[in-house]
Amino acid sequence: MKVKILVITLFLTLLTTFRPVLPHATISNLSAVTQEEQIIISTVEQVRPSVVTIRITLNERNSPASLFERIKVILGLTPRQAQTARNIGSGIVVDENGTILTNYHVVENKQAQYSIITLDNREFPVRSAIYNEPEELAILATEADNLIPARLGNSRNLRVGQKTIAIGTALGTLPNTVTTGVISGLGRNIDIGGSRTREDNSLENLIQTSSAINFGNSGGALFNTDGEVIGINTAVAVNTENIGFAIPINRARSFLSDIQ
Repeated sequence: MKVKILVITLFLTLLTTFRPVLPHATISNLSAVTQEEQIIISTVEQVRPSVVTIRITLNERNSPASLFERIKVILGLTPRQAQTARNIGSGIVVDENGTILTNYHVVENKQAQYSIITLDNREFPVRSAIYNEPEELAILATEADNLIPARLGNSRNLRVGQKTIAIGTALGTLPNTVTTGVISGLGRNIDIGGSRTREDNSLENLIQTSSAINFGNSGGALFNTDGEVIGINTAVAVNTENIGFAIPINRARSFLSDIQ
């Protein structure tokens, strides 16, 4: 009887004191980056400098709220107009001398002043712009230099299911925001509405992507995992999630070649 009691006591002691130890490799793997994630990370680090923020500056009429402030305006002590600046979109660096590709609707206000802001927070004014409204594209000439141009890919042989990386200034306040997804569809036609002068207000043969695109992303780049631009982020379906549209880069290539 004493032997049995001793054996049971020893077993219970071992049971309560035993703590399994995970192998070191297993613990480190819990926070390891997968091979697929590493491809995304490496691509993003490579291409982020090639996407810029586009800022608009407007002269707006000063509307003072109080009588005292209105008197100051009348007497010329306060300017009748005040400049306001805000980020409104994104752009893609085409060459190191400051040529930027973006959407037409980002820079359609021809009375405004525009500038670009780089990843390292340098700001350069836009000198001139060339517009292609039917294709919803614009090319900006800026005073920037020593920029890192993006590599333009080929959108002819894209496949549904390919990984995509969208980069742009989401909501106008979050520069170089990165989202990932896939090509959800090809050859999509959409109605973008707005104040466009042509009759149908539609864009045709777009890339549909599940990479999240928000206000401020317009004009930014849609990359493949090789770090090549395959599209220009242009529109998002409202009241939905992860349904964005990009203009195939080959259409922008044609526009660029026409003006060079």
